Amino acid sequence: MKRKRSPVQTKLNFQIPNKCKTCPECKKEIDNKLFEFHAGSSDCKENLTQELKPNIAPSPISTTRFTQKSFTSPNPSSLNAYDILMSTPQANLSQSFNLSYLGESSGRQKWACLIENKPSGTFISRKYFLKESSHDPCQIILTASTSHQAKSPLSFYDFFRLQAFSPSIIKSCLQKSIRQGIRNKAIKLAFQMAVNCGIRELCRRLCIIVLEDSLLHPDYPLLVWCMVAGEEYQFSQEILESIIQIVADISTVSYRDYIYVEKRNNLFTQWNSSNDIVKAILIRTYYKGMKGDMEMLSRYAMQWMERFNANNEWIEIIRKIYYELPIWTEIEINGGLKIEDIPLQGIDFHCSNMLDILLEDQIFIAQLEEALNKPRSQLKDYLHEAIWTQRSGVNYRKYFNEYSSELATSLPAPDQDQPEPDEVFNSLVLPKINEFSSGEISKRFRKSLKLLNQA
Repeated sequence: MKRKRSPVQTKLNFQIPNKCKTCPECKKEIDNKLFEFHAGSSDCKENLTQELKPNIAPSPISTTRFTQKSFTSPNPSSLNAYDILMSTPQANLSQSFNLSYLGESSGRQKWACLIENKPSGTFISRKYFLKESSHDPCQIILTASTSHQAKSPLSFYDFFRLQAFSPSIIKSCLQKSIRQGIRNKAIKLAFQMAVNCGIRELCRRLCIIVLEDSLLHPDYPLLVWCMVAGEEYQFSQEILESIIQIVADISTVSYRDYIYVEKRNNLFTQWNSSNDIVKAILIRTYYKGMKGDMEMLSRYAMQWMERFNANNEWIEIIRKIYYELPIWTEIEINGGLKIEDIPLQGIDFHCSNMLDILLEDQIFIAQLEEALNKPRSQLKDYLHEAIWTQRSGVNYRKYFNEYSSELATSLPAPDQDQPEPDEVFNSLVLPKINEFSSGEISKRFRKSLKLLNQA
């Protein structure tokens, strides 16, 4: 009976001569599995000029490029996985996002959000490993910490969970209210989203809305801190009301920013050149999301980094713009969310089957085809663009370069213009989609109240 080989024999099987090949250049015996990586590598070339000496490999985690001869940048004609790894800068950077409560001043809660090397507080969140991509050798190991604790359970006033409204609909309605500058609706919808989706998810979305529809808020880091802290942290009433104040501010402010930088740096590289507000934008970028949103965030981070590094007055400008706006009050949220507080524009093709319903209406499509004098195959693209430019994406705020400051007026002029009115859209499409949105809101509101009464 044939004796079964021991595990040790199996493990050492790779040393059998027929499992190795001789390198034609350096004449060294190389295991078959490693042969393709060895041929032409710096290790192979070194064997031609000097006797192989024992060497302890440097740690793959380093902030500088290796300087040893065997680890120099490879010739492009002989790239292999080993050479690429050894010639790539790699780093781990541990950072803590520390939050301190500074009390109340002029009706506003004051906070200090500092990114430091060590946690500072009684609460420390779990660790997050932030990379620009899964293959990025550089990463930021991030935690959130604070000593601020909730003294009592959160109060959401007169707001209750509306189960028939999906997160995507609540987010869309909140963003459209802010974009259109409807302050009281925006405040109510922010409370509703906090109840339906949680404070962390509310802040995660607000980080996008602030930059897309208005202007960087000086308390932006608080939104990002809440996102990092997550639901494991018990949020206080002071934090919730500060978030609502940010919503009130960005829905009231008269200015919006615009992107003019074309380039963006590697996120890890940019981190080391940025202040804490820009780092907060970068953290939100690391947390991923829709591709267009992430591109917008990374370019705004680059743009604001350049502004802050050029002149410290930028922070005073945005503080002056926002901190002179009125404080929200409980009167603005009396009675909770009502059906009339939900904007029709919030129901669009992003969160509903609106386009499919329109395209299935043969009478409507025939009328649209005749009015536009376009083939039916082009109508879906027309509807998609027109609903966005004429309804969902409308923002009448002034551009930031119109603000009465020498720094602001020196900014490059924006190349975006308000779209021209579309008579076909206004007369034929708008009534149809408003009818759809109104029906969808009414149906979901009634269903939510029914579920609430049954609970």
